[in-house]
Amino acid sequence: MNIRLMIFGLMTILFDSCTTTKYFLPEFDKIGVSEYGSFIQILQHDGKKIEGELLAVEEHSIIVLASSAFASDTSIRVAVNKISKFKLRYAQPKHYGWTIPAYTIVCLSHGFWAALTIPVNLITTISVTVAGENAYTYDGKKISYEGLKMFARFPQGIPPNVKLTSIK
Repeated sequence: MNIRLMIFGLMTILFDSCTTTKYFLPEFDKIGVSEYGSFIQILQHDGKKIEGELLAVEEHSIIVLASSAFASDTSIRVAVNKISKFKLRYAQPKHYGWTIPAYTIVCLSHGFWAALTIPVNLITTISVTVAGENAYTYDGKKISYEGLKMFARFPQGIPPNVKLTSIK
């Protein structure tokens, strides 16, 4: 395997893991007490991508508090029949990226056997890191639109006295 390709892959995993989490997501040990909804990424059939906090799930639509450069703090109603796929994250992921270089360096102390233990440790630590980053996520294959309700800020729908424009 090309060493440059392997280093590029490791760096991609480390840097990508830092950019995908949102400030309003709770730590994994405080999942049940967060007042915010989960972070959702929606890809529509026309290629438009919407991401932000999941506010509510209605019968035929999903309401998202968008958090992008184009639509900051804007509530968007997305029709369910226009959604191609979605990905939901309900807690901050565990970051194990530090284990990749740390255990690789430790393997150098194995001397001749390092030629065998470094690849084994790389496979193991990369697998653990990827699994940790993908923890606390659901997509359309794992959960239905009806199941998304429990991850919304308003699981029973937007209350009648709350205006979407007032939600921040």
